[in-house]
Amino acid sequence: TFFHNGVDSTLAEVLRFYNLRDVQPAAIYANAEAHGVPHRFASNVDTIDGPFGHRATPRMNDQDIADIIAFLATLTDSM
Repeated sequence: TFFHNGVDSTLAEVLRFYNLRDVQPAAIYANAEAHGVPHRFASNVDTIDGPFGHRATPRMNDQDIADIIAFLATLTDSM
């Protein structure tokens, strides 16, 4: 699991989070509870000011994410 609360269970989910949170925060924080933000505090998440909204498109596409995951898989040893 990944992140302090174990919300994501795959590297693809982690990369999606980092890829979309700045340009499409609604895609990430639509279910704020899953990302460790209790519903009563969801309105405190600033999705307008920097770093949010500085790019029109995500930096990575699906192939970029797949390539990063494939590279990371090469870094494990055969223990």
